[in-house]
Amino acid sequence: MKTLSKEKDKKEEQFLGNKSILLKQYDDTIIALDKILSNKHSNPIRKKILDTYLNVALSKEILEEWIYVQKIWKCYDSLFKSELQNIHLKE
Repeated sequence: MKTLSKEKDKKEEQFLGNKSILLKQYDDTIIALDKILSNKHSNPIRKKILDTYLNVALSKEILEEWIYVQKIWKCYDSLFKSELQNIHLKE
């Protein structure tokens, strides 16, 4: 049983690690787009850059919310499972 638990923890760490890498990439992209927006030569395509900037920022915000939901679910998941097991045992 401990082996399964360790393997599950390892997979969760890898998954969380991948999310942190993805969030860093979002940050890097937002910084790059911000630099492009501040450049005076980007005026002809400014609206397109701004739209992309806003889409990336929104995507990052959604990902952060999803990570939060997953962390909360992880806390409650064991409670739900134990409640279901108790119900089945009572039957």
